[in-house]
Amino acid sequence: MSKNELVLKKDVKIKCFDVMADIAIETSRKDIIPILKLAEENGGMLDGKTFVENFLPGSPEVMGDNLVKRYTDRGYLDEEGELTKMAKNVLEKGVPLIPEHGPFRIWATDDSIYEDCILTLERIDENEKSRKDRSRGLPNWIFEAVDEMIDLYNIHKKTKKEHISCAHIEKIENKGISKSESPSKMKALFKISQGHTKLNFRIGNQTFPYNHQHMLKLTDIWKQIKKENKLDWKGRPLDRGYLKVKFEDLKEKEIINFTKKINLNKLSIDLGDFDVETLEVNIQPKEYDDAKRWYLYLLKDKINDYLSPNQYSDICEKIKLNFESYEIKEDDIPKQKELAQKFKESDRSREFWYLQAPIDLVPEEVD
Repeated sequence: MSKNELVLKKDVKIKCFDVMADIAIETSRKDIIPILKLAEENGGMLDGKTFVENFLPGSPEVMGDNLVKRYTDRGYLDEEGELTKMAKNVLEKGVPLIPEHGPFRIWATDDSIYEDCILTLERIDENEKSRKDRSRGLPNWIFEAVDEMIDLYNIHKKTKKEHISCAHIEKIENKGISKSESPSKMKALFKISQGHTKLNFRIGNQTFPYNHQHMLKLTDIWKQIKKENKLDWKGRPLDRGYLKVKFEDLKEKEIINFTKKINLNKLSIDLGDFDVETLEVNIQPKEYDDAKRWYLYLLKDKINDYLSPNQYSDICEKIKLNFESYEIKEDDIPKQKELAQKFKESDRSREFWYLQAPIDLVPEEVD
């Protein structure tokens, strides 16, 4: 919890599917990128002659032709020798990929906050029996990721060596649906501050960054929060403004720290219904009478040592600085002698002896 940050959270439903698919998986083959880079520099095309001239000078051109065919078979080049979308994505991301055909288990969501519906995937045993009837079709939204290069998340905590973190989805076919393999509940977390909006998702205690960020504006969200929670708010959102409160509604810690934790109602926006985390906000008095009572409370709290008249005046001035919304009137600030007498009359003289002591030590005039 932070006074500088608003956190929205919602549960995200995940579905698990077993599919037959053509998927290009990241590889350590760094030699792929220079070859694709050559094609990019050659107007987006590659032929055997160009390859030989740049990588195998003096070799027969047929060697270059064979390699171009291999890159065409793997989906980097089309039949005209031009770079495919997958190849362009490889160059953009800087991650080399090798296409595979086979059975995969994919975890996906059609929640409106996600641009890519596939969250993670893993290879599975081709002989493994599906837990559902193979004749059932996949939902249409699962095909949104086809022909896209997406970042995947290690939601099953597999080792870095085993985990697939980047893939280009070429083709997806139905194999069956498996619900029992779904991970535990996933939660989406929007963290919105004055300068940025960041989205992560969390499973258990593990948090995963989400690369596509939504442009939620704090000012718009805050306007709705103020309205739905009936907040008497002054100034800009979060730590750049304050909540106006009644003195009698405050606890001792809130009075002293000028902050209060508030529970906010559920927020409905175009991305769904979100819970809002408890927020700690700055507070100020609602009315002048609240400010005066608040001031006197702090004054009594600060009187905990022997005070000369000058020290007493300094404390009074410092407390006044805490009240942004009101300037405490001099007539409402008790004089040291007046406050001491008040305590004395209320049988609290022993508790506040250090307030009275400087007055009691002043010698009386004798006739």
